[in-house]
Amino acid sequence: GDQAVRQWMRHGLYKAAPDVVNYRKRRREVVAEAVRWQKGQEAKKAKALAQDWLRRAANDDGTCRLAFDQPGTTSMKYNIVWDKLFGTELMPASFFAGETAGALRRQLPYGLPLDSRTAYTKSDWLVWTATLAADKADFEKLVAPLWEAYHRSPSRVPLTDWYWTDTSEQRGFQARSVQGGLFMKLLEYVGL
Repeated sequence: GDQAVRQWMRHGLYKAAPDVVNYRKRRREVVAEAVRWQKGQEAKKAKALAQDWLRRAANDDGTCRLAFDQPGTTSMKYNIVWDKLFGTELMPASFFAGETAGALRRQLPYGLPLDSRTAYTKSDWLVWTATLAADKADFEKLVAPLWEAYHRSPSRVPLTDWYWTDTSEQRGFQARSVQGGLFMKLLEYVGL
């Protein structure tokens, strides 16, 4: 009964406390390494490569292409979220603004398609892409259709991460650990 729950909670807390301490210690180490990296030659090279990438990938509407030789195409730039979270500043604010504006324009009833080739998406990458938004209002506009997709989907399966943004039907995958990516904004909020 209650005594068993209290005992379990004490035991669980006892085991979790070192993990919390280790997480905080590792977080400080990662931040310190990012600061050192920003001051080094690697950062200068990486920033030059990012600028070249931006120049070659630019679409006329402020977004970046799916591939250099495919003007007018688009895709989620979800992995750039680590630039934002680690504060490496490879991409300028204008990149994030352009991608966010483009994502808001391309959004379908149940979310942002992965790219311009088809209407399916990946929920974890959708949240990563939404995390690129500079303000809470745009983030919420980008993730609100994800809730609608899960709420209205005719595919009654355990949390699919691959679904159609025009119908909310499951495309594939379900109950996978990648859904931890839905908490990306929390990592930004707590300062990674």
